[in-house]
Amino acid sequence: MEEKFNIVFLRLEELKLNTGILCKPFWKKVLYLKQEFKEEQCWALLIDKIAWLLKAKDFYNLESSILTTDELVSWFSENELNDHGIYFKGRHYLSNKKVIGLKDAKFEIDGHSEVILFDNSYAECGDTTFVRGYDNSSFLVTDCIGHAFENCKAEAKGLSIIENWTKREIKSGPNSLIVSR
Repeated sequence: MEEKFNIVFLRLEELKLNTGILCKPFWKKVLYLKQEFKEEQCWALLIDKIAWLLKAKDFYNLESSILTTDELVSWFSENELNDHGIYFKGRHYLSNKKVIGLKDAKFEIDGHSEVILFDNSYAECGDTTFVRGYDNSSFLVTDCIGHAFENCKAEAKGLSIIENWTKREIKSGPNSLIVSR
């Protein structure tokens, strides 16, 4: 993990992403890990900032990515990623978890969960789950809150709210609210 952290750290430096772009607390954590590496703190930071690390190229029109989903899948074993709530294949039922979906992972999620989807991943969410979808991911929420970005496809049922930041039309049931840009 430390070797991979150093790759990402060098990319941040090369792209001149410091406190001018990065929030100060995030940059301080990155610098702390550079000086005194702790694997579990590195995993926690990766999971906490995964959307920013994967999407910063698009957010800031950077020449290169800080991190890609292909790299995550090649750098770590499936078990290592799954142990940290990151899935890239298969179908998974999870409850009351923070979950990150990459590639073609499929989920059935309930409880008070947080789901972040990338690539072509898909989630059916219930209870009080919060979901964000990027890339070509898709989700169905029932009595939940969702945020659809880029080309994400989403559908709301029950008492759900979806913020639509895509150009796609979001499907909704009679009691759902869709807020579009």
